[in-house]
Amino acid sequence: MAHNLSALAIISAGDIDSTISGGSLIGVLEGKGVGIAFPPVGLGGVGRGGVRPLPCVLCALLDLMHNVRRNSSIISHFLVDPLFCLLFISYNLPMPLKIIKFPSPILRKKAKPLKKITKDIIKLAEKMIETMHAAPGVGLAAPQVNKSIRLIVVDVGQGPIALINPEIVKRSGTQVFTEGCLCLPGVEAPVERSAKVSVIGIDLNGNSGQIDAEGLLATVFQHEIDHLDGMVFIDRVKDPTTIKYIPLAKEKKEELI
Repeated sequence: MAHNLSALAIISAGDIDSTISGGSLIGVLEGKGVGIAFPPVGLGGVGRGGVRPLPCVLCALLDLMHNVRRNSSIISHFLVDPLFCLLFISYNLPMPLKIIKFPSPILRKKAKPLKKITKDIIKLAEKMIETMHAAPGVGLAAPQVNKSIRLIVVDVGQGPIALINPEIVKRSGTQVFTEGCLCLPGVEAPVERSAKVSVIGIDLNGNSGQIDAEGLLATVFQHEIDHLDGMVFIDRVKDPTTIKYIPLAKEKKEELI
């Protein structure tokens, strides 16, 4: 259900379920029926994935905030209300998936093809996109989040792509990119791969198609499909002496795949 609020999002204290929708925070609280209002917060796609129950501790804190707000001067409202908003926002922010670190055995397994697209698969793909962006990186394969299935997501700045059962059917040319990996934080090395690839796969709507990629996108597709086959980028390094360890803060986003 979509809620389009242009004025205030109303919160009532008690034992609740809450959701973010249409850029506004809406809490449905059962209890004292106390109303606390604040401007709606624009959060884009935050809150997808449904309703989360609010713990009793949080309810008690909300009640305390309300009492402070009701019994204090207007100046304190400027202190309590932002804290109230942040509390709800942080509770409803999507939790990134845990990225598995090398040498976890799942990163060496050949992932299984998917036979059907379920709601769980779609939700996993969405979570993988959120996790990739939060990392931040430009690609992520299901084995990297402990799911041994043939599913990848990529985003090199042209919008996220999710592909089920991806397969490279054509290659041409060569190119070298310095690569890193979210499963090998701080490790980077130059890797030679095909400069152009044609990748077939199925999108989240069940449509089959082909993507012709070159440059960084071609490298990302090859890197992610390697993950589905139990390989990591250091397996492709021709000269082991070129593998370097650098501080995480200096890694470039486009190298983290």
